[in-house]
Amino acid sequence: MKTTTILSTLVLVLAFAGPAAFSAEKKKTAEAPAAPAKKEEAKKPDHVPLYGQVVAISATSLSIKGGKDKPDRKFDITADTRIIKDDKAATAKDAKEGQWVGGSYSKGEKSNTLLTLNLSAKQKEAKPDEKKPVATTTAKTTTKKKS
Repeated sequence: MKTTTILSTLVLVLAFAGPAAFSAEKKKTAEAPAAPAKKEEAKKPDHVPLYGQVVAISATSLSIKGGKDKPDRKFDITADTRIIKDDKAATAKDAKEGQWVGGSYSKGEKSNTLLTLNLSAKQKEAKPDEKKPVATTTAKTTTKKKS
């Protein structure tokens, strides 16, 4: 008897609450925002840091020395590019070949656009080599017998 009472109560609850609960769940899934399709499509950063030694500079372009066995990197200078030297506004003419510069740029499909250029950047100090154990060698001396 108890089992049938519990079952009939359960049936009644599901009969009246079931469709309402189901329709509410259906609305939640319909309103949920679509998740990004791929991780690769995530928003890319607006700017990328830049540091290097000037190979060539003109009013419209900048070339930075590439790393070991890598080609030089080229950037476009636009009217929106902010060039500073010693915390003051500067121009591309203030830069010299061989000078160390820093800044940021925006990656493009065909070219990279320079956003900021800091002409006051200092060359980074070279990291000292880790102390390597010094190999010790002992020299053997041989003597010849005189005959």
